Amino acid sequence: MQYRESLQGALGLAQSGEHQRAIELLDRTLTQARTAGESTWIAQLAKAAAVMAEHLGDTPRVATYYREAKGIDASDPYLRLASATS
Repeated sequence: MQYRESLQGALGLAQSGEHQRAIELLDRTLTQARTAGESTWIAQLAKAAAVMAEHLGDTPRVATYYREAKGIDASDPYLRLASATS
């Protein structure tokens, strides 16, 4: 599955300290997931991208990713907390 592989790749990049490259990979994959209407993957990828953006100190981007994920799964307690703090 391409989404899972991209997510794993992004996590590997982040572990190597390459958060910007990880976000770029997640952004490309998010675009594909949006086009395909894969809402579950959109939420997962957006949450991962938000964490990467937090490491870069990009607060506006963090909020954008969390809002997108929350729009898909508003019941996720982590997203409620993350949205309140970003």
